[in-house]
Amino acid sequence: AQGARIRSIWNFQRRTDLCVLVDRNSPINRIADLRGKKVVVFAASPWAPFIDTFLRAGGLVRDDLPVEVVDPAALWGTYVAKRADGLMSTVGSALPVAEGPRPSKCILASDGGITFPSYGLVAREETIANRAAVLRRLIQVQQRAWEHLRTKPEDGAQAIIAERPDARLDARVLASQITLTIEYFDTPATQGRPIGWLATADWDAALKSMEAAGVVRAGWNAADYFTNALVD
Repeated sequence: AQGARIRSIWNFQRRTDLCVLVDRNSPINRIADLRGKKVVVFAASPWAPFIDTFLRAGGLVRDDLPVEVVDPAALWGTYVAKRADGLMSTVGSALPVAEGPRPSKCILASDGGITFPSYGLVAREETIANRAAVLRRLIQVQQRAWEHLRTKPEDGAQAIIAERPDARLDARVLASQITLTIEYFDTPATQGRPIGWLATADWDAALKSMEAAGVVRAGWNAADYFTNALVD
């Protein structure tokens, strides 16, 4: 992050999961098909810096379609009510939620050449140096949990519900979210590696995408952004 001395120490969802949800039966199948369609996103979305790069990959610019920034609380209601043709979100979190009210499919950010390291852990440089043993144990616990969830996602769903008993969560949706999330764990560069292990090739690709989007300046070195020292 610009101005912060932090480093990625573990990235369990390493494949790019940014997507645009559209009706499953719609004729929208590629980026160019979004011309003239209304898409919604919220201001702090991880999509925000990549929107123009994504559109350019389909030969589009902002003037070719309305990209409406809405309040996060209104995002899903706008899409489900069909007041928007597309919703910028992530595969694992969004598709299962949409399945009931508006069955959807995804146009992936990776279709536009965007590489984006998704969920994981970051830490300050001094924390990595001074609390390595604690961070390593945290990562090991996370690895064991995700290994269990590979075959028993329903256990994760029940654990989430137990933590939030008043949230009226749907166990089937949660289990589907977990399963889809796991599908985005690996890239070709991380196959066969421990969960969360970071690959230089993936970070090179991600930083190229971020540079193109104006998120980082030219002259970066991927090794400055991550470490595998805590991943066993």
